[in-house]
Amino acid sequence: MNTYFKTFADEILAKFERINKLISHAASIGSYRETLIRNYLSSFLSRRYSVKTGFVYDPIKSDCSRQTDILIIDENHTVPFLFSDNDFVIARPESVVLGIEVKSSLDKNTFIQSIENCLSFKKIVPSRQFFVFAFEGSSNLKSLSNEWYKQIDSSNDRIELYPNSIYCMNVGKFGTVPSKYATAWGHYFMTPSDKDISPESMIMSSFLADIVKNIDMSKGNNSNPYFTLCHLPLFVEHNCLRFGKGEIEGKIIK
Repeated sequence: MNTYFKTFADEILAKFERINKLISHAASIGSYRETLIRNYLSSFLSRRYSVKTGFVYDPIKSDCSRQTDILIIDENHTVPFLFSDNDFVIARPESVVLGIEVKSSLDKNTFIQSIENCLSFKKIVPSRQFFVFAFEGSSNLKSLSNEWYKQIDSSNDRIELYPNSIYCMNVGKFGTVPSKYATAWGHYFMTPSDKDISPESMIMSSFLADIVKNIDMSKGNNSNPYFTLCHLPLFVEHNCLRFGKGEIEGKIIK
């Protein structure tokens, strides 16, 4: 495993561990975790990008997304915000680079809520990616999620409406794989394959690497210079998950 992103991941995990040992109030811990990720990304990314929370508003359609926990904004736009107050913004669609939903745990309710927020976000900015990051979930996450995916209306079963990645820090991640690279497109479950590194460190590293890669790709650089840094050992399981269908047959072919 490339250690570049792991060094950053381990810094964040150490702070999580420290706060967990000191307090047990779940709501406070959840709020702190979200704030820590936002602050860390602010220091991690170049000054061109700001890390906010808020809404995305389309003034042409007079339509607004649900609130997104983390919005990464390209400040190179002349007017990136319609409203701004410290970290809270109402952003213009063209200034948004990435949306991120943060959950303390991933279960049926938080999964459905995250999908609904993703659909709302992609309705306004369909060309941008959306990640879901959860700090913990069941070790049987993939089998449990089969029923969760069935609960999502099949009218939303279009690849461009899916969260691009769903990370569950202690278990693995769901990644969107298009038909170009698989026998069936959908969400494929990926688990850490390096037994010498904790799942938490591996998934957090993957999360950070994917953010950097996404920002780079949003600038039109399709020959991503971070490829060697983003390459992490994740095992991709057969079969994928689709909205309204649950698990269907499929495998990676490239």
